[in-house]
Amino acid sequence: MPDSFKIDAHVHVFTTDMPLIDNPRHAPTYSFTHQELIATLDENGVERAVIAAASPWGDYNDYTWKALRAHRKRLRGTAIFNRPMERSALEAMSRDGFVGIRLPFIGLPKLPDITTFHYRSLFRRLADLDWHVHPHVEGEDLDGRTVGERAIDALRVLAAQADRREELAHAGSLLGPAVRCSARRRPPSPRR
Repeated sequence: MPDSFKIDAHVHVFTTDMPLIDNPRHAPTYSFTHQELIATLDENGVERAVIAAASPWGDYNDYTWKALRAHRKRLRGTAIFNRPMERSALEAMSRDGFVGIRLPFIGLPKLPDITTFHYRSLFRRLADLDWHVHPHVEGEDLDGRTVGERAIDALRVLAAQADRREELAHAGSLLGPAVRCSARRRPPSPRR
């Protein structure tokens, strides 16, 4: 492995026969397979990529999983979960190359409360596996004082649950300097 290499940190793979969620924001009428992704990466001198779960397919993570298994050395991926996830399932996904989740909050009339037990327990499991969290939200959803404060509070809850501060994909740029500062990774607390 060279000292430096190129990574595309946000790609999507999909086929037209994958099940779409009800009323998706968009519905591609073409496929972009994992084989086409690898060919595109090769054509552009990119060694690795991270497949970002895409909201039109909800928690249908099967094709991403197939891609990760087919290209273990080159691809990593994120998943979407619409239900609680047990640690054993997350560990299996981790072994196959999943490294994070995407929270598909974009287009929702109201952001969910991510300080609930469901989210806190999920975030703790993800932190234990060193996964990242990618909140997929509209920028204007975070401009209001109340929503912005809630997002900052939620990030603090996540940090407290994890006993360390995780870097959250895209959150820093969306939420501003106060969140970037509070979301930065710090060393784990010493064990007592």
